[in-house]
Amino acid sequence: MLNAISLSGDKVEINEMPVLRTFGVQDLYLDLENPHNVQHIEELLGRLEGSAARVIHKIRDSFDKRAQSDNNQVTLTRVEKDILRKFLFVMRFRREGMKRDYQGKTIEDYPEHDKEKLAEYMQKGGFKKPLDVWLDSLKAIVEIKIDADVEKWQSELMQQIYLPFAQLFIFHLDYFYLALCTPSRAEDEFLLTENGFGIHERPVTITTNIVTKQSRALYTEYHIFAHMSPRLSMVPRRLPVTKARNSYTKIENGILIPLDGGRPSLQPNDKFFFKFFPISTEFMNKINCVSLEEGHSTSTIVFNRKQSAHRAIKYYLTLDGERGWKEISGDNDPRLIYLKKLGEASILLGQKVDVKYQSNKAKLFLGHSVLGNADQVFDLVNAMVNARKPLDREDFEQAAKMLKLRIKIDTWTKGLAEQQREDTRNNLRDMYCELPAQQVWIYMKRIRFMLTGGTILGWENNIEDSNLRAELLPGPEDVIAHMARMFTRPHHCRMIYYAALKSVHMADASFGLPKQFALDAEGAKRLQQEKRVALGSQGSICDCGMYCSIPDKSASYTKPNQRVLHIEEAARKVRNSFQIKGLPDLSSLGHIINRILTPDEAIEVATRLEVEGLFRGQLKSDFDDSSMGELLDVLFQVVFPPFALKRK
Repeated sequence: MLNAISLSGDKVEINEMPVLRTFGVQDLYLDLENPHNVQHIEELLGRLEGSAARVIHKIRDSFDKRAQSDNNQVTLTRVEKDILRKFLFVMRFRREGMKRDYQGKTIEDYPEHDKEKLAEYMQKGGFKKPLDVWLDSLKAIVEIKIDADVEKWQSELMQQIYLPFAQLFIFHLDYFYLALCTPSRAEDEFLLTENGFGIHERPVTITTNIVTKQSRALYTEYHIFAHMSPRLSMVPRRLPVTKARNSYTKIENGILIPLDGGRPSLQPNDKFFFKFFPISTEFMNKINCVSLEEGHSTSTIVFNRKQSAHRAIKYYLTLDGERGWKEISGDNDPRLIYLKKLGEASILLGQKVDVKYQSNKAKLFLGHSVLGNADQVFDLVNAMVNARKPLDREDFEQAAKMLKLRIKIDTWTKGLAEQQREDTRNNLRDMYCELPAQQVWIYMKRIRFMLTGGTILGWENNIEDSNLRAELLPGPEDVIAHMARMFTRPHHCRMIYYAALKSVHMADASFGLPKQFALDAEGAKRLQQEKRVALGSQGSICDCGMYCSIPDKSASYTKPNQRVLHIEEAARKVRNSFQIKGLPDLSSLGHIINRILTPDEAIEVATRLEVEGLFRGQLKSDFDDSSMGELLDVLFQVVFPPFALKRK
């Protein structure tokens, strides 16, 4: 029997729970209103659940017998390893947040930024509801055979299901290494929550839209934790503690080489030797903090020893809130209720603990990476930021991996129609824009260097930098990055992305139209080039995700006495006005330019000009005038510029 803290009622209780019930593999079955095709999916998930349970039992059995056998590792076949990796992904894929997003009756109920792409995919595939796409993708992921021909099965999956889901699965398999961890001290143990399979390192950042009052969670996955018992956890992580040894390679003179000296032939029965790595008390505290931070929606926390549970909860509750933990949005925040219940639990466990927490404030972090001392981008960015402490290296490692995957996507999609390749790139961009802003910001610094010839993907599939020039580093994306409070997610990351990308194109000496030009081959080429920059994949100003406070005299664009306004909301009202009253007069742009714009493009250009004028004259916010002026310059001259911006 194990102990469990029950948080479901008004009064906190500690009860006993059976081991099998507590640590059995979580049920994967779906409770859906529409039963069509569900039985087949349940059968598939049931088989995956059973296979994963057998592998987990094998790991736990080896762990329990390690003292008698003097063998501190477990041996898994390639098939067993891949079952675990797929199982862990499916557990994440089924997390409540993602499942909730797809449970609307129609596409109009879908809340995410890729609504148009999902609607197009549903129309082409004959799907009636977003949930149908989610189920179809889940089914294909469970069914796909992961084998040594990586490019083949990955390419098949990307063509078979909704592309963002395929890319998410591939990203999980390609960029996480599995480690098996155990506390080094007998007094320490992992706390288990109901969502204990698939929680990730560091607290979730909760952003609340001050207009709609809806909250959005943004999470960073450097490590994922899947606890199997109070003494054993699976930890998929971005960087390996050390890669598991295998049966088809050997170490010779400190170098890993194939046993037969040639290219290894990968087989289903290849063996992998996973060590049980001891975790210090310091890291146990951090891991349990993650479990408790992510456990705010759980009703049960399971543990073995009261002293261990009390020590872990005390560490979490008394942790300085300024470090980013235990952020609450108000007195009625469910997280605050949860924290107070943990305080009550501490009394039952032995001693009362006072709770420390902080109010939720929007933050922008510009750091983190793990590339090594030779990373020039790390050194250059730190020199530019001039922070008191160097930025964390993990985000730089993540940015390098993002760039590597971006380059590989181009390789994998060679031979496909160009539009399909572009759709793939755009889907990858959208997935990246769900990541923390600091990672996207550093990624765009790497894009800057790559587009100027400073970075390539080497023959060993490693990012290789030549002599990078510091003067290429600063850009308008820095202004967007520092204005996190002005954007809803993931639009903040989108604006960082396009501010960097568009500015690189605009800086090209060949970009721009002469004051006088003919519609010859050269003129037509430059015209189309500028049109792609001004009216390209960044979309409309009506979808910029920016909000701010405005004077009451502009209340005609919003509700009376409401000083908070989405710039995109104002832009939509302006656009609707143009659509009703007719096309605007854009003769000032020149008859040739005006002639090549479609009606929708003409309305977009006019909307940008109108909204820019409105906000340059009336915008007020918590920022000083110079900062707001810089932001408007970037928004309306770089990301959403008027057509024919640069006349030479």
